[in-house]
Amino acid sequence: MMTLAAAAQSTTWTFVDGDWHEGNVAILGPRSHAMWLGTSVFDGGRWFEGVAPDLDFHAARVNSSAIALGLKPNMSADKIVGLTWDGLKKFDGKTAVYIRPMYWA
Repeated sequence: MMTLAAAAQSTTWTFVDGDWHEGNVAILGPRSHAMWLGTSVFDGGRWFEGVAPDLDFHAARVNSSAIALGLKPNMSADKIVGLTWDGLKKFDGKTAVYIRPMYWA
């Protein structure tokens, strides 16, 4: 039986409330609307060998998806791109990174 402590963990950095936090930050609780009704959007990008293909398109798409679902994006696509590059500095540059900008309500 795998326990939570024994589960494989990857390096994770999350930008929330204006700052970067390391690890699996508890940002969604059992009474959060997104937990019960699944109101969230995300887009998936990647970073490898120093490049993040189409990062600007991923950022624009997550904002478009939020609007389509009736959520109000609180960050411009340019801000998402800038924060992403800032966050990528926290990694060693040798490991591929999955980039997942998200909104939830």
